[in-house]
Amino acid sequence: EISISYTSTGAQGVYTHELWDNDWASSPNNTGGDGMLVVYTQFIINDAGDWFCEKVLAAEAVNQSFFSTFFDFNNADGKMGAAEGQAAQTVTVTLSDTGLSSNEVCYSTKKSDAYKNVWKYGVYDSDGSRVGESSGSFPMRATNSGSGDDYYGWADYWGIWVDTYGRAAFDPTTVTWQRDDGKTTGPCSSGTCSLSKTFLDITKFETTYKPLDSIHKIKLSMDVGWDPLFASAWGNAAILNWGAAKATVDGKTVGGNGGVCNDSDFNDANNHVCFYSYEGYWDKDNVEFVITHGMKWAKMGDPRVELMAADGTTPSPKRITQSEYASVMVVNGQVLDMWTWSPDTFQSFQIPGAAVATPTSTAAGVGLKSEKINRISTTQLASDLGSDNLKCITDCLKPDLLNARYDAAASAKLTETAADDGAFNNVGASIFDSDATPWWDNSGVVERTDGITASYVVDYILDNGKLYFSSISDSNEMTISPTVQSKFTQVTTASGEPVEWQLGSLQAARPEYDASANPWATEYIGWAGRTGKLVSATNLSALECDKDGNGDYYFYDTDHPRYDGNNTLMNAVRYCEDKLWQGAASTYYEVMVMMNGNYQLSDGGTPVVIDQPKTLTLDTTTFTNLNSGIATGDIGKTYSLWFEGFGNLHNIPGGVFDTCTGDFLGEYFYGNWSEKCHRWASKFTLPDGTLLVDNAASPPTNYFAKALGGDEFLKVLSTDEKTALPARDYTTLTKDILGPSTDLIDTGPNGSSTNYIGIVPPNTDLLNEGKPSVLMGEIIAAPPAQ
Repeated sequence: EISISYTSTGAQGVYTHELWDNDWASSPNNTGGDGMLVVYTQFIINDAGDWFCEKVLAAEAVNQSFFSTFFDFNNADGKMGAAEGQAAQTVTVTLSDTGLSSNEVCYSTKKSDAYKNVWKYGVYDSDGSRVGESSGSFPMRATNSGSGDDYYGWADYWGIWVDTYGRAAFDPTTVTWQRDDGKTTGPCSSGTCSLSKTFLDITKFETTYKPLDSIHKIKLSMDVGWDPLFASAWGNAAILNWGAAKATVDGKTVGGNGGVCNDSDFNDANNHVCFYSYEGYWDKDNVEFVITHGMKWAKMGDPRVELMAADGTTPSPKRITQSEYASVMVVNGQVLDMWTWSPDTFQSFQIPGAAVATPTSTAAGVGLKSEKINRISTTQLASDLGSDNLKCITDCLKPDLLNARYDAAASAKLTETAADDGAFNNVGASIFDSDATPWWDNSGVVERTDGITASYVVDYILDNGKLYFSSISDSNEMTISPTVQSKFTQVTTASGEPVEWQLGSLQAARPEYDASANPWATEYIGWAGRTGKLVSATNLSALECDKDGNGDYYFYDTDHPRYDGNNTLMNAVRYCEDKLWQGAASTYYEVMVMMNGNYQLSDGGTPVVIDQPKTLTLDTTTFTNLNSGIATGDIGKTYSLWFEGFGNLHNIPGGVFDTCTGDFLGEYFYGNWSEKCHRWASKFTLPDGTLLVDNAASPPTNYFAKALGGDEFLKVLSTDEKTALPARDYTTLTKDILGPSTDLIDTGPNGSSTNYIGIVPPNTDLLNEGKPSVLMGEIIAAPPAQ
């Protein structure tokens, strides 16, 4: 709601907005509600002085019982919402029960003072057309031949979404669909698309490798203290000076620790020697890791602590050369890999030990692995496999066990008695094959020994468009059984909500689950049950476990505790999952059985294939603070951005911005999140025309970025700046100037005939037959000449 009056110098009024307030959510005076508030705010704008001031006037909470009159998932006619002249029912909230303040806050409205945050970019080809224009995601519509609104959906790389809320009787597979963006070319443009439902989802992974040098100077977070191997290698070899003499400077422990660090050292906020995690980067120019900070998570605020010289006087980044890394990061004769996380790009990187020695290599097992992900149909899988089966060596989902878990949970929901609530609240039994896993039960103790013997490998068999576990039978089909589908429908009908809302917290035990020793090894199946990574029969041999230096025997060969005493199992070929992560197989798959299924889109009987996401390289060498707002220390970094469709360009580094103070708080934030003040914002913007390169294409393909949407956060004026402003008078800005709920009218068919604006005009009377005439800046249909 808003009431605004314009003056000779600007405007003033009252507006409302909703926000979540943590203080109100936990207030003893909040009986039965949540933390959502409707906040009334007074404002005064002065255009001549370039300022804007506002004060919180009041707050109200929506009566929760009111929502039940608004929404009903099973509403047969699709009529939802408030009646004409009716507003949400609210109760007054005392501001002292909230985290809100009635203090006045003033801002500068000068564009030059604002913090620019772009959250939507367009990505374009060299000819100016948008990437994915012909085969990207699109909205779609189906005509409702009866009464009521048409049906709407969205076709995307990640799947098909159809709006069935409030229309439970609507079956999306019974109508014909057409793209709804005005395009006359591309999938579904002729209106001949149809949907079919499947409970099977197949993802194909294809790996490529980029050199370690490709993440030059990207900030990396490295965990060391939790892993005994790393702690021993790094600490005992004094790479991080853990073993040197220590000293106390300004109340801080600096220098060395005189020995190996322990948990008390790690958790001591004043110990600036021992850290679980470190932050640094790879420097390709000097061919070394540079460790700049230790992460002291016990420290309030920014957890980063600069590494200091032994006397604690000057910052002293630790440089780890190729030779130093190769000499100490060694276990059993092999150089250790290192897992890292980048707070710059929100990506993880598994850095093979061999990559440090050969940082320009793109070879499997040496370069940094990058996955190309593609959701495929059973038709595509059949083409990939030929006469092969899929092979599984860990997390081999059994559909009979999954259906049994779903059946028990749905049955428990339908009874609505407390006696069987464990069927959907507790961790259920495992849904995975008990043999095809490196985890095994050794006399009541769950243990792990790498590798499984050949006879334990599970086949997934593709036959006539269906996938089966181990052998072809109804109970082994990778789908939701008709019995469970029927019960899911009953749950939806009884609860008035989609079944995944009712059973979304379902868990099942993973193979390594142990109720006492490892109770966290669970799998959430409220959305789907999924397998581990699968390979074709042809590629299975690439996963054979490592043998000793002469290739004579496997590790754990003569004394493998799982197979000891069984020569058949002991002498068979063994397969290890870690070979997959080392790059032994470049193509592998993952299969999911979806609880509520998903839709597949076909155009005239041909499956619609939508562009898959792309990883695009951004080189900031030519950036300046003036044209992008980038920090000097970030210029020259190379970022990998994730592009999954028009307007969706991810992994631009960012952090928390406080709109109430105008401060950028950075990527590490501690404290209560404020819906009023806190926003996630990018650290810099991409200037229009910024070059992005798809290096996975052959040859590499150039694209260009343009900002499409974002925010400009106004600068908060200081106390002195606010005092210097002309006097502000809020006395007339009350809630009374907002319109009454009786002014609300329904112009649709649910309202009175007096206010009804009528049926939709015939398409022939509308420009471009009522479809969009301009799409993402492209003119689809020009207006007629006047």
